[in-house]
Amino acid sequence: MSVVTPRPDNEYTVSSTWASKAQAQKWALGAAEETCKQRKMRYVVLAEEFTYQGMVPDRVNRIMDVAPPPGPLSGLSLRSKTDHGVQLTFRCEA
Repeated sequence: MSVVTPRPDNEYTVSSTWASKAQAQKWALGAAEETCKQRKMRYVVLAEEFTYQGMVPDRVNRIMDVAPPPGPLSGLSLRSKTDHGVQLTFRCEA
């Protein structure tokens, strides 16, 4: 999910959250591209800030990806679609 907010001087911020940092970034960049494409312009990233807001440290999730618990806990995931966030500031340019 991404939310684009206009700012002065043809600048925008977009906030995106997802289960992985890469996916959050992908959604944010996609929103920036779509915003500028509507204006027949291209986007230029001015700043990017990542946050992690998951229940458990991200390294625990990565360990569970490689070595999942056996038995009734197999398939357990502690991730949610809002674990990783990115705030991107961009400008549309010709």
